[in-house]
Amino acid sequence: MTATYDLSGGIDMRRFDCIFNKYAEGKDYLMWRTLYNVWTGQCCANDWFGWFAGGLKWIALYILLWPRDGKLKKDDMLGVSDGTIFEKIARERAKTFG
Repeated sequence: MTATYDLSGGIDMRRFDCIFNKYAEGKDYLMWRTLYNVWTGQCCANDWFGWFAGGLKWIALYILLWPRDGKLKKDDMLGVSDGTIFEKIARERAKTFG
């Protein structure tokens, strides 16, 4: 999600795929420990607010998706960008809580 948006606010799939190519080692998910590498690898050295905001963003994303197996899947992360993840979460919770 870091540095994956274009100037009009849409997601730039080329950049998004580059993050997975660089940090996910060929997998379609990111683990908690690889999120740290993404976060530190995408931040500017002297942008302290950016470091803080980026860290909060990744933590919020992980809490929102809360993967039981610890894998933040690529499709779920894209779903956050286009809003479809919220429907998916609602369906899963409806099954769980009836």
